[in-house]
Amino acid sequence: MTNSKSNYIQQWEPIFAQHRSFLISFLYRMTSSLSDSEDIVQDVLLSCADTDPVSIENPKSWLTKVCSNRALDFLKSAQKKREVYHGTWLPDAVPDSYEPLVMPSESPDKNILLADSLTTSFLLLIDRLTPEERA
Repeated sequence: MTNSKSNYIQQWEPIFAQHRSFLISFLYRMTSSLSDSEDIVQDVLLSCADTDPVSIENPKSWLTKVCSNRALDFLKSAQKKREVYHGTWLPDAVPDSYEPLVMPSESPDKNILLADSLTTSFLLLIDRLTPEERA
């Protein structure tokens, strides 16, 4: 890696740190997989080595667009792989570690079953959308 690319990565790291949670939440809604979302964000960070962050007017919007495009490519590839999968596919469970992904509950005792069923239903519904519709 050249010195300028290494320097660009160092400049991008605080920007990614600021927007990482948002990007992962955004990608999770597209991919239904936390690990895939994290992988895409990491991959986009590495691909930013070619871009000077100073040249980007709105980094959050730019990163969202780049991540969205990368996720669409990933989903198209995953769709091809899933066409030969013969088992039942279910999305990942919503992790508690990412607050933007978790539905706030006013009364945990009353809403825990509703939240679980709504989350699963929502993820299954999202899975029926095409990658372009998810974006």
